[in-house]
Amino acid sequence: MLDRNKETIVGLDFGVTKKFVVHGPDGRIDFRKCKLPRITGGASPAQKYEQRLEWLLKQGWVVVTEAATIGSSGMEKEKVRDIMLNYPSWQLQTITNHAVKNHRKDNDLKDEGDEQAAKIIYEIAKFGHPQRLHEWRYNALSVKKYKQFFRIHTSARPLDQREYKDEESLCYLSKMPDLKGIEIKKEFEDGSSKTFLLSNYLNTPAVVIPFLLAFDEEGAEDRDHYMEKIIGVSERRIPSFYSRAYIDLVQDVAKDLVMQDIVEDSDMQELAKSLDVQVKDLFTEVRMEEVPEPTRKRAERIVQKILRKFHSLYVAKNFKSKMDLSDSSMDPKHSACS
Repeated sequence: MLDRNKETIVGLDFGVTKKFVVHGPDGRIDFRKCKLPRITGGASPAQKYEQRLEWLLKQGWVVVTEAATIGSSGMEKEKVRDIMLNYPSWQLQTITNHAVKNHRKDNDLKDEGDEQAAKIIYEIAKFGHPQRLHEWRYNALSVKKYKQFFRIHTSARPLDQREYKDEESLCYLSKMPDLKGIEIKKEFEDGSSKTFLLSNYLNTPAVVIPFLLAFDEEGAEDRDHYMEKIIGVSERRIPSFYSRAYIDLVQDVAKDLVMQDIVEDSDMQELAKSLDVQVKDLFTEVRMEEVPEPTRKRAERIVQKILRKFHSLYVAKNFKSKMDLSDSSMDPKHSACS
């Protein structure tokens, strides 16, 4: 297992501009100072990338990049495989394709290009949850999964533009199970537990419509398939508007957890009492960058439990028998309410 306290980690961003930007503990690496051997006639871009990757690995550093980088033009999997075969002790790790984009969104950062992306990759690899890193291994049969996975819905935008009041939106909302009084109980590592009302979070059409649309997708009646393949609750999810809805819900719960901790803090209660106000009135908003990583992980587990319960309630309401479940796989281009 990677020991991040002992290993030197560098973040590599290939980017749409193919600049091969690398960020390490001391900032961006300037390859002009690395004295790489010259190639007669001048090196092609692909030769430069290959040469630079090999140089990074020869330093004994752990190179981390987004999964989609390996396999793009100039960084073909076969080239990377050949380099790694020569030096089996070298480490090449990947993070998910959407990690940089989500980091910018979570921290309200503007897209400032490849150099910023490389720095973000480095920070995720060095300071983020270790399970976000995956050792890269060559697989000749691997293909991009999103090309194989057909989705009926790619956006909730048409329903959103109609403010969820059109006939199609009302059809989907009519399938919504009754969440009144339904709660889940979540126990945490420290022995504490809390209950969460589903109606506190799945409470508006904008929130629930993506999760209702997901039931149109093939295999959605199976809870694990619904959660893993369609919604995308795992770290290596396939980006979609379903996964975006899941991430938004996780962030709402994470902020709520932070606010609950603030409200329950005795010092904050004393301060609010002295000012004759409620504790929550002392704070206008919790920002995602203020949410500790353990709280984010806790929020993910809570949302996953909420969605599992939601799935069970939906199936109980809309599928009355096992026969309905077995016949529920739809034509790949069919929507239940269109």
